Amino acid sequence: RAAGPGTLVLSELYYPGWRATVDGRPVSIVPYQNLLRSVPLTSGEHVVQFRFVPSSLILGSAIAILAGAATVVAWRRP
Repeated sequence: RAAGPGTLVLSELYYPGWRATVDGRPVSIVPYQNLLRSVPLTSGEHVVQFRFVPSSLILGSAIAILAGAATVVAWRRP
């Protein structure tokens, strides 16, 4: 609950890959003092959600799936 417009600052490090929503709408995460994660808020009650979705995880998962498929194909060959 915000008494007025301001910034919500978390005591967790800012790192690329974090996504945030405020009341279900995507918002930009602003590095607070180039160290912590923060999001701007208007006055009132809000639901703020942070999710960690790093591009390295997506890329690594895609490579693992391709490697697994290639292994299955190679094993099936006579």
